[in-house]
Amino acid sequence: MKLDVLLKKMKQRIPWVTLDNIIEVVKTDQNGRYEAKNDMLRARYGHSVPVDLGLPDADVGLLYLGTSQKFIKKILEAGLKPVGRHLVHLSVTTEDAIEVGKQHSPDPVLLVIDVAVATKSGAKVMKASDKVYVADRVPPESIKLLE
Repeated sequence: MKLDVLLKKMKQRIPWVTLDNIIEVVKTDQNGRYEAKNDMLRARYGHSVPVDLGLPDADVGLLYLGTSQKFIKKILEAGLKPVGRHLVHLSVTTEDAIEVGKQHSPDPVLLVIDVAVATKSGAKVMKASDKVYVADRVPPESIKLLE
């Protein structure tokens, strides 16, 4: 979306907002959700509608997911699917995965995803930001419980 269009729409709800405020959100978002380029702003991931993001393929060997103990058996049997989202969101570090997992459980369990195994099984794994990778699915053979 063009930044000037976004600013105009945002001013309808938040009259004091400035273009500098929007740019600051882009720069300081810890998960790198947004990208401002050539007077345009876009979300890198997490869209509410399917979008071809043109993201690069994953460039790491392992990724992590924090989740509730109650989901482990099903995940290990069926893999991960983008339930309620368009893509599965994965973390680069165990620390980030734990923080995300706390949304589901106060004491999340960590899973490790072997990216090479996932892609060999036909999954598309992409880099959304320095901290977040996304996948169309994660097959069960690429997932292990992190001890």
